[in-house]
Amino acid sequence: MIFSKKRAKKDNLPRRADEPDEVNVSDDELEEAAVVINPYYAKVASVYSAVRYLLLVFLILLIFFTAMRNSESITYDNLMFLVKDLGSVAEATNGNFETISYNPDTTLSLSGFRKNLAVAASSGLKIYASDGKTTFEGEDKFSTPLIETSDRYLLVYDFGSTSFSLYNSFARIYTEKLGYDITGADISNSGMFAIVTKTKEYNSSVLLYTKNCKLKNRYLSEDRVIDVAINDSGSRVCILSFNVENASFITKIMVSKPGESKALVTLELEDVFPLSCEYTSDGNLTVFCDSALYFYDADGRFLGSFDLMGEPEAVKLSKVGTVLSLPKNAVSAGSYVTVLGSKGNIIYSGEVPGKTTAVDFYDGYLFTLTGNILTRTNVKTGETVETEVSGNGKNMIVYSKDDVMICSNSVAEYYDLAK
Repeated sequence: MIFSKKRAKKDNLPRRADEPDEVNVSDDELEEAAVVINPYYAKVASVYSAVRYLLLVFLILLIFFTAMRNSESITYDNLMFLVKDLGSVAEATNGNFETISYNPDTTLSLSGFRKNLAVAASSGLKIYASDGKTTFEGEDKFSTPLIETSDRYLLVYDFGSTSFSLYNSFARIYTEKLGYDITGADISNSGMFAIVTKTKEYNSSVLLYTKNCKLKNRYLSEDRVIDVAINDSGSRVCILSFNVENASFITKIMVSKPGESKALVTLELEDVFPLSCEYTSDGNLTVFCDSALYFYDADGRFLGSFDLMGEPEAVKLSKVGTVLSLPKNAVSAGSYVTVLGSKGNIIYSGEVPGKTTAVDFYDGYLFTLTGNILTRTNVKTGETVETEVSGNGKNMIVYSKDDVMICSNSVAEYYDLAK
C-alpha cells in the first residue's frame, strides 16, 4: 500500500504573530475578561469578611478582660503547669531508668510519681526523672514530710506540723498553712484532695478540697480520724476513725459524697483498731484494721473480710488489690504472701523464704522483697523471676511489670526484670 501525504494549503497554516491581522492578548487580560462578577456572592463575601474581623476583635477583648479579672491566677507556676500537663501522657510512658542518688536524710519520704521519683526531705522536695536528672526542686521545707500521689498530682504534707503543698511534676500549684497539726492526707486522680487535722472544739477535722484547691467540705468529729481516702472519680470520700467505749475500741467508717454534709453511711466495727483505708480502681473500698481486712462497695455495702491471724510483716493497699505478708511462725523462716481482690477474694497465696520487707501487686504480677532478693511472680502461672539487689533498700517502687526501683536512704537503684 502506498501512503501519500496531502500538502497543506497555505490558507490553512497558522498565522505568525507578526501578521497584520493578528491580535495579541495577555494572560492577565484574558483572565480579567473571563471573570463575571456575581452581585449576590460579592455581598456574601463582604458579610463573611466583616464577621471575621468582628470575631477577631471580640476574641482580643475577651482575652484582655479575662486576664484582667483573673490576673492573680496568671502566674509562672500555673503557666508551666499547663505546659507540663500537655505532655503528661508522653511522660508517663517514656523514659530510660538509671540509678538515682540523693542526699541522705532521716526524714526522707519517697514515692513513684508517673515514671519519676519524688523525694521529700527536711531540705525540700526534689523530683527526679527516670534517667536521674532533677526535673523540679521545691523551696518548701518540711520537718517530717509525707507524700501522697495520684496520676497527675503530688501532695506533700508536714506530719505533726501545719503546712502542706500540692505539686505537679514541674511546679508547685498550691500551698497552705493551717492552724493545727496535720495527721493524714489523700489525693485522688480527679485532683480532689483531703487533709486531716483538728480544731479547737473537735478532736478531728477533715478538709476536702476541689481540684481547683477550693475548700468543698469540712468534716468535724469528736472521734480520732486515722485515715481518709477519695476514689478516683472524686465521687466518694471515706473517713476512718475510732473512739473508745467501755475500754474497747470502736472503729467508724463514714462514707460521704463530696458536697453533701450528711454521710451516705456510717459503719461501726467493735474490738478492732483502724489503720488505713483505700479505694480501688473499680470503686470498692478496702479498710485495714489490726486483726482483719474489710471490703465494701462504693456505698458502704459489705463485700467480704479477711482475718490476718497475726501481725503482718508488710502490707500494700493498692488500686488493684491488697497484698499482705504474714510470718509462718516464730521458729520457721519464711512468710505467707496473699493477694486479695477488691471484694476480698483471694487472687494468689503462696510461701516465700525469709522475712518479707516490701510487697506490691501490678498488672497480674506479685512483687516481693525478701532480704536482698527481689522476686516477681505471675499469679496466674506461678512463674517467678528473681534478682539479687544491692544495698539495704527497703522501699520498693514498681513502675511496670519489668521496671522496679529499690530505695534506701541515699540511693534508688533500678532493676530490669525483663533481662
